[in-house]
Amino acid sequence: KKIIVLMSDGEPNEGKAGEELIAYADEIKSDDVLIYTLGFFENIGGNKSSAQSLMEELASDGCHYEVSNAEDLVFFFGDVADQINGQKYIYVRIACPVDVTVRYQGQVLSSEEDELMVRTDFGTLTFEEGTNGGNIKDNRIKILRLKEGPDYKLRLTGTGQGLMDYTIGFMDNNGDYTDLREFEDIKITRRTVIDTIATNSDESTLNIDEDGDGNYELILRTGVNGVGKEVEENVILYLCIGSCALVAILFISCFVAQKIRKKKKG
Repeated sequence: KKIIVLMSDGEPNEGKAGEELIAYADEIKSDDVLIYTLGFFENIGGNKSSAQSLMEELASDGCHYEVSNAEDLVFFFGDVADQINGQKYIYVRIACPVDVTVRYQGQVLSSEEDELMVRTDFGTLTFEEGTNGGNIKDNRIKILRLKEGPDYKLRLTGTGQGLMDYTIGFMDNNGDYTDLREFEDIKITRRTVIDTIATNSDESTLNIDEDGDGNYELILRTGVNGVGKEVEENVILYLCIGSCALVAILFISCFVAQKIRKKKKG
């Protein structure tokens, strides 16, 4: 796997820039090259700069890192080393308006303000600028990169009114995300709670509690490279199964009773 590491503390001052540079990076990525970007923007302060946004656009999915100290660099190059050694990752993209929390073996990845944690042994959480409108507290897009292997329990909690797009992707042996499963236009309110498992399996499911009462009012499911569809509880099917089971029980009971009568007559 070919890897490019791009480091910068600002915007280009010669050569390609802006959309032209992004298009050039997309061409490179389409040739099976992974682009990591490191942004040294700690001293800029305030809102995200255009330089930071540019670096996010240039990076492969979930591969942009903000660097503020040497420890960040150690973690970053450890991540690159894992990638070179064949570690596969699960990619999760959550386009607002929710907070996301992932708990595994005592560690927590979380976008919640009071519990913010963007780096653990099992994965990372990064942010991109969001485009959704509406009454949204945090409009940033959340990007998770989780080391493939365990079953990760994800909880999404609504932060405002809006629609959420959820994408989960799985790598092939070449390190490319060739299996992308999408869930689109999910209605979110401040009471919405969504539970899901991030694991490389035949199907991915979102269990949606629309009013926060602990019950799932909506279940969405999809398979490889699919789009999430509602799972409907087929009452007729359950009734048919129940009826068949009842008939079978009655048949067995009659058969046993007949045998007993014959035995008594004998």
